[in-house]
Amino acid sequence: MKYKYVVFNNIDNSIWHPDPDGYYAICLEDLQKMEDVRVVGVPLQNQCFLLKLLHRIHVYGFFSRFLKFIPRSIWYPLYFDSSSFEKNEKICFVIIANLSAEYLQYLKAHYPNAVFVKFFRDLVWTKQQWYDAYKKVDVIDYWVTYDEEEALKYNMHYYHEIESKVELDTDFEIRHDVFFAGRAKNRLNRLVSVYDKLEAQRVKCFFYITGVDVKEQIPREGIVYSNKLLSYREMLLLNTHSRCILEINQENAVGYTSRFLEAVMYNRKLLTDNLNITNSDFYDSRYIQCFKDVDDIDASFIVDNNEVDFHYNNEFSPRGFIEYLDSLI
Repeated sequence: MKYKYVVFNNIDNSIWHPDPDGYYAICLEDLQKMEDVRVVGVPLQNQCFLLKLLHRIHVYGFFSRFLKFIPRSIWYPLYFDSSSFEKNEKICFVIIANLSAEYLQYLKAHYPNAVFVKFFRDLVWTKQQWYDAYKKVDVIDYWVTYDEEEALKYNMHYYHEIESKVELDTDFEIRHDVFFAGRAKNRLNRLVSVYDKLEAQRVKCFFYITGVDVKEQIPREGIVYSNKLLSYREMLLLNTHSRCILEINQENAVGYTSRFLEAVMYNRKLLTDNLNITNSDFYDSRYIQCFKDVDDIDASFIVDNNEVDFHYNNEFSPRGFIEYLDSLI
């Protein structure tokens, strides 16, 4: 490759160390095996516990409000291990995490020949403050989004969603016909409508929904409401114990989601209201059913015993994203 890459990944569950079972860590797992790529999962990732503790007290802790006279920039040299990098070396910083604009300016000053890429793995409007801040300091060289429509809207490069396929310790026994897990957001009524439609047709469902106030919960036998998120590895295991994965898309999103990637990678059927999926090279009506209205759902698609095989060959691996950037730059 032409460049060495430092990828600042989102933090999963802890600022102390990357969570190997977390969503973001699993998504980029393939990059851990690449010689010229370094993934930074948390600030001060390779530093000792004492430094991490002091950093937490200064930046995140209760006493941080009393320590504002100490600039946070004192921690910048420790955010990632730069010992093997020369300042004039060809380095590309890939920003997935919400890093401060000031830190990006610090990196730019210390690595003047580096290239900066911002990759949005969520809709831009949900990260508007970061988009505006990065635009203001004018450090980003290449803007990339996972959503094709937003690529056109914001004049960005498009690259589909990425995820590493991991080995799962499972017997793949089918325990549910349809599985859904995720935050309710603005989708609760639609999720319950899909559940009722499927249950009426004797389809066994298991929905694990978070982020719903008790007074707003609509009780159903196969719906678990929780304030605790499943680890991503737990979610993948539940996917493999289901015939079909349900996807209810965010409003205005057309890009591939993790549910779509999971269905393809682990050979599970997909029930989705993202009609744009029909444009995918992986679309196969035997394995994917798209619906606009809940009444359009055909339960027979779910319960038939046809073997699912998308012939996946690591097309969504983050390795491909790094190779794409190497050719783009």
